[in-house]
Amino acid sequence: MPETKRKGGRSSESYILQVLKAKEIRRFPGFTDDDESYLENVIREIEEGGFPKQTTKRLAKQLKEELQKSPNPLRILALLKIHIPNAFLEEMYASHSSAKVYGPREVILSEYFVKD
Repeated sequence: MPETKRKGGRSSESYILQVLKAKEIRRFPGFTDDDESYLENVIREIEEGGFPKQTTKRLAKQLKEELQKSPNPLRILALLKIHIPNAFLEEMYASHSSAKVYGPREVILSEYFVKD
C-alpha cells in the first residue's frame, strides 16, 4: 500500500525525526545500549504517529533551542527523556500489544478420567 503524504501539522514530528536520524546522534559513541534502544523506540513511535501533537511541538521547540547553542547528543537525549519518559513508551508499546492482560495471572489445572 503506498504511503500517503502527510499534510501540514506534522512538521514538528518530521523535524524531530530529522534530528534523531542525523549521523552525529545515531552513531554517538557515548550512548549506552539502553540509550540506543530508547532512541529507536522514540523514532518508531514518532514514525507511527504515537505521540500527541503538543508533546512533539514542545519537544521540537526545545530541540531547536538546544541545537542553536551546541549540538550535544547527550543533551538531546536528556531533552527526549524529559519530554518522553520511558514509562510513556512502555504504555504505548503495551497498548499496541495484542495480548491484554489485567490483574494477576492464574494457572488452572484440570484433570479428567477415562473409564476402561
